[in-house]
This record gives sequence, structure tokens and C-alpha cells, in this order.
Amino acid sequence: MFGKAFHLLCLVALLSHAQMHAASIFEHAPNIFSVPLHNWGLQAYLIWIEQQELVANDGLTEDNFGWSVTIHGDTILVGNPYDSINGFFSNHGSVYVFQWDDQIETYMEVQLLTGDTDNDGDWFGYSVAVDGDTAVVGAIFDDNSGAFGSGGTFIYTHEDRIWSFLQKVISPDPDTIDQLGDHVAIDGDTIVIGEPWGKDAMGVETGVVYVYTKAGNTWELEAQLTTSSGGTDDSFGTAVDISGDIV
Repeated sequence: MFGKAFHLLCLVALLSHAQMHAASIFEHAPNIFSVPLHNWGLQAYLIWIEQQELVANDGLTEDNFGWSVTIHGDTILVGNPYDSINGFFSNHGSVYVFQWDDQIETYMEVQLLTGDTDNDGDWFGYSVAVDGDTAVVGAIFDDNSGAFGSGGTFIYTHEDRIWSFLQKVISPDPDTIDQLGDHVAIDGDTIVIGEPWGKDAMGVETGVVYVYTKAGNTWELEAQLTTSSGGTDDSFGTAVDISGDIV
């Protein structure tokens, strides 16, 4: 499944092939020029060269390492939602953190994130996002809210080269198979979380997107977004992104 997840930032590309349990890093080479037919002028093309392949140091068959990927600066997160923790807790999931090492000029695995519980089937790492010192991880089948498969989203903060669990976000109105955290995004002090089976104000499962903003050392719910023309099973929130003031 080459290309299951894709993320691009600062001319470094990440492509995952989850069934092969790896994620590949590509960098662009200097521009080369070619002359098209009819001599209509020079056109520039970016050439991408594979720089490194990331693999889990404890990978197993069907882990799906690389199901989700994200990059910011020198930090890469790779989701592995079917990972079994310590040989138990099947499909609990995990997220591998890779950091660029200037001395050996390569990305090195530096930490493994597994959430705040050890439950089976959470699918922790189904979605990932990182910006600066904040990382966001979705676990779509987390059910600690009391509703099976309602989902949860985990927020981590980075300090002294260590990522530490900060806060868990659950749906304000959790229900069975809401799958909060199906997709996550972050930009600065704003986090966006998709819940594709969430209910709108009329109780219809159109899907919901939650917007959280940072308030001191915590993240607080600022807005709940729904589509004005939604219908049942629209899966609104399956994909989310944010840039500045636009979601």
C-alpha cells in the first residue's frame, strides 16, 4: 500500500507503504531543465531522491507502520495503529518519533509513544500531526469515555528532547463508533480533530470537526463545526487541515 499517507514540508517528503512496514523520506535534488517539444521554452522540474527508509525496530507482520505520517522541522512521527504493546494489548497502536541527527546526517528513532492506557484495539496512531513542541495523535477506537469506539485524541508536549503526555481529548458528547481522531491537524495554538460519525445539532450522524485552542498549559474546546448541507453518513471530518485562520 505504497502512498497510504503523505506529508510534505520544506521540500522534504514522506511516503509510507504501510503493508511493507516502512516510511520513505525523499529530498529534492537541484532543478534540472528540459526542452519540451516545439521548443516552447525551458521548464523546471523538481527531482526527488530517496534519502532514507524508516522502519520500526520492533516491527511485526500487519503492524501497519506508516499508516500515518507527519513532519515538522527535524521531527517525524510515524503511526503504527495495529502495534501490540509489550507483546500484549493487540492493536493498541503506537507512534514512533524520529529526530534528525546532524552528526550522522540521518533520522534516528528517539521515542515510542503509546498513549495513557494499555487497552486492546485502540488504534492509537491512526492519525498524527506535529507543529513545534506539540504533537497530536488520534486513537479512533479508544473507548475510555464509556462509549465503545467513541475515539480519543492525545496531545503531547516536547521539552528537553522528550515528548511527554499532556492531555487527552474526548468528544463532548461521546457515542458508539464516533471515531474521534480519525484525522487531526495543528497549526500553532490551534488543533483540529475530525469525528466522521459524530452527530450534528439535530442528532444526525453527518460528522463533526472540533477546534481546540491553547489556554496556558491546556487545550480548550473553541468550536464545533458541522456542514450546513450534511446528511447521514456523510463522514464530515474524515480529512481535516488548518492554516492560520482557515480550517
